[in-house]
Amino acid sequence: MPLRVMGYDGAEYRAQLLKKQSSERYPVLTLVLHFDYEKRWNKSQSLKERLTVPEELQMYVCDYKYNLFEIAYLSDEQLDQFESDFWVVADYFVQMRKNRDYRPKPRPIRHVQETLHLLSVLTGDTRFEEACQEQEEGVHTMCEVLDRIENQGIQKGIEKGIEKGTLSERERTVRRMYLKGYTVKDISDIVEISEKAVRMIVGEPVLV
Repeated sequence: MPLRVMGYDGAEYRAQLLKKQSSERYPVLTLVLHFDYEKRWNKSQSLKERLTVPEELQMYVCDYKYNLFEIAYLSDEQLDQFESDFWVVADYFVQMRKNRDYRPKPRPIRHVQETLHLLSVLTGDTRFEEACQEQEEGVHTMCEVLDRIENQGIQKGIEKGIEKGTLSERERTVRRMYLKGYTVKDISDIVEISEKAVRMIVGEPVLV
């Protein structure tokens, strides 16, 4: 990583030198972001850590360090400093490290598609991006995103239950729909079982 970052920075400085029409030089900053929430970064963070340098040459060998940020290990105070949508991404990984679970906060997302695409890439969970591919204007916070993901899961469960026609699949689907707030009649119509059967599955009194 030190060599890689040194190559990136060096290439940019060289590009500045080749711009003969301008004598202005600006600093180059490369940030290394580590998103793993299960283990800390344990690689070398400077060039000298990767070299075997005799003691008598230490003062002559130039070192090269890079800026590392372990996103999942940011403090609450550091999270609060984010003003962009990256706060959503950072908050996700911090929560996953602490709780192995994610509970969204009702903070608005300004760039919904881009934020969810980044989460999908970093987590490997395509449901984030799929949740806003349709009716993107209806998604403004991560609470709404997870609601949409849950609704999609319910719909897939309904389709799977109907397709297989097995009682166990239907029971799970009925219970999830009931907890989500569907009425007994709605569940009966969608899953195609009697209202009496729905009430029995969810534990409501059966009307005689």
